[in-house]
Amino acid sequence: MRTDNTPLSTSSITGTITLDGNPYPRAEVELSGHISGFTRTNLNGEYEFNHLPNGNYTVIPTHKYARFNPLVCSANLNNSASTCNFDATYTRAYGWVDISEKLFPVGGAAGGCLSDLWFIGNEGWITNSCNYNEIYHTTDGGDTWDIQTPLAECHAIYMLSSEVGYAGGASGLLCKTTNGGQDWNFFAVAPSQIRSIGFSPDGSMGWVGGAEGYLSRITATGLESQFNTYTDWDAISFGSNDYGWTVSCFGRKMIFENGIWTFYGGAQYFPCYADIQFNGPAQAWLSYGGELLRLRDGMFGHFYEDTAQSIQGVFTLGLDSVWAVTTGGDILLSSNANADTVHFIADHVTDGWLSDVFAIDGKHAWAIGNNGSLFRYGVLEGFPSGDANILDFVVDQQTQPAEINYTTQTINVVVAQGTALTQIIPEIYLSPDATVNPPGGSMQDFTVPVTYTVTSGNGQTVKEWVVTVDITTDVAKPEVPELLIYPNPTKGTVYISGTSIQNQIISIGVLDLYGKVVVETGTQRDGRAEWVIDISHLPSGLYILKISTLGSSIVRKVIKQ
Repeated sequence: MRTDNTPLSTSSITGTITLDGNPYPRAEVELSGHISGFTRTNLNGEYEFNHLPNGNYTVIPTHKYARFNPLVCSANLNNSASTCNFDATYTRAYGWVDISEKLFPVGGAAGGCLSDLWFIGNEGWITNSCNYNEIYHTTDGGDTWDIQTPLAECHAIYMLSSEVGYAGGASGLLCKTTNGGQDWNFFAVAPSQIRSIGFSPDGSMGWVGGAEGYLSRITATGLESQFNTYTDWDAISFGSNDYGWTVSCFGRKMIFENGIWTFYGGAQYFPCYADIQFNGPAQAWLSYGGELLRLRDGMFGHFYEDTAQSIQGVFTLGLDSVWAVTTGGDILLSSNANADTVHFIADHVTDGWLSDVFAIDGKHAWAIGNNGSLFRYGVLEGFPSGDANILDFVVDQQTQPAEINYTTQTINVVVAQGTALTQIIPEIYLSPDATVNPPGGSMQDFTVPVTYTVTSGNGQTVKEWVVTVDITTDVAKPEVPELLIYPNPTKGTVYISGTSIQNQIISIGVLDLYGKVVVETGTQRDGRAEWVIDISHLPSGLYILKISTLGSSIVRKVIKQ
């Protein structure tokens, strides 16, 4: 109960955020100043901060897939009201959206151990392995959910069709449904907890991977079990009726050939194989500690490595598309996974860990993680369709966001010194359903401009975009004398100093490699030619420091450890 008789302040900041002239719902808005705050816009794109103490404030809208105009809005409140409106422009047509709140009302999903998932079109099933005999079921891609009830909590699920499937977990119970999960009936009992389920591509042969070394073949009437070795078989996949793998920790694996499983031991200092999925008779992808491995004709290729986190679930679509999720909250995607040089992009969606991912095509996917977290990939809300635009053009070596001119349909990218222009692999972000030739993720020679032809999803619009790549001067050499940026790399705080720029800095911004402003301005200290900017809240990685002065714009790289 409030006992203070002091009247509440009447100061407030309100505003509207639009996206291409339409209301932008659920945009995130941060308030900093005398007090800090956070809110989201309502369905009309409106937000408000009320009863604010008098003082100076800054309003910053944020969205990982959008840029805003203006970038920030400042307000000086003195028992007054201020308005800060913004217009947003998407830098992506497709992206990941947190839809956990749509699942939280279902039973014990909030905080639950979501362990496995399966989708057929917009119909999906998610298992919960933490003391909940519940399977969460949706028919609309995750907007609404109902509960299906197996006999015990389930760690793994495999649906052969929208009607027939298997789920199993605790106590070795394997349940089967023949009506899409309306009923999960007892089918068999494995000798130990069920950790994984896998079927041959044609669905004629299935196996259950269990804890404590058991593997069990699914027959018409039950399970035929065999004991192999003391390890938990966490994932199982088949490239054909005659060839498959099951994997475990410490680099251990079993290989199935012509009806026989053969054990190949690892060692306790080897990383864990967390997942495997075949996308062809002799080609599979495996998560191996912090690495993604491609198995082709019995030989391993190492194509992605992150020493700071482990890779968990892996999912493939044909030979070219591979998805993977990490314990650091990243979702990896490659659209050229069959090439000799495979290029992955990483999308950071959460600070928690992710356990698995499932996609039905390159534009619809779902990922699960700890604390009941659920993410969906698709066309971003409110994005206009039918165009043939390049929304963003990203390469690993760029030093600043690409400059895109929608009038002339030209794009300019600046890359660091030492970049081999003949070996650049761009990621190209397009209008919804649009296609591009040559495709993104393919290596190109940019010693001369490259023309990309973009066709709208309905085929009615075709645009040619000309992309040039220029090499910048070495960003390690100061364009302004005596400019000093330290420490770099940094764990959080960056200082910018130099007597020649005293009182000349107008603003300092930190941008990620997609061009999004993640920190807008620093704080000048004691009138000296030294500014400080805090990036401790940002994930580890490479960022672009953009310093605007009275006479120039200076770009530097800064590494957050």
